[in-house]
Amino acid sequence: MPARLTVGAGLLLIGAGALTQGTLDAGSTGLSLAPGLIPTGLGVGTAVPALTSAAMAYAPPRRAGMTAGAVNTARQLGYALGIAVVGILFQSGSAAGSPTSGLNEVYWASAVSGVLAGLLVLAVVRGRRPAGAEPEGSQARR
Repeated sequence: MPARLTVGAGLLLIGAGALTQGTLDAGSTGLSLAPGLIPTGLGVGTAVPALTSAAMAYAPPRRAGMTAGAVNTARQLGYALGIAVVGILFQSGSAAGSPTSGLNEVYWASAVSGVLAGLLVLAVVRGRRPAGAEPEGSQARR
């Protein structure tokens, strides 16, 4: 499957899972999160490997190490910034109400982010290899 579809669908699944999880109340238990964890896990398992594979496929072989490093750095930076943002959302939501309302704010923000990112990937990403990313020697073979 094209990376555009697998990454886009994976992000949409992540958004749907977060949306399902963002319905907690004071009586919710840990099992209340289970229905949302399934689509979220499937989405992460679909999007992350496809994103890494797409980045490596579009890079010239002599830039493979640089590409892998850039992908991993961007992913780690995203984790760090994402955790900081959801921590702020949780704190502000908890201060206004209960810890449950703070957690719901985190899930709603994650749902909106996942759905918007998935739609953006599906709308913007194209399946063609960029002109400068041709593997070395491929032009000579044509």
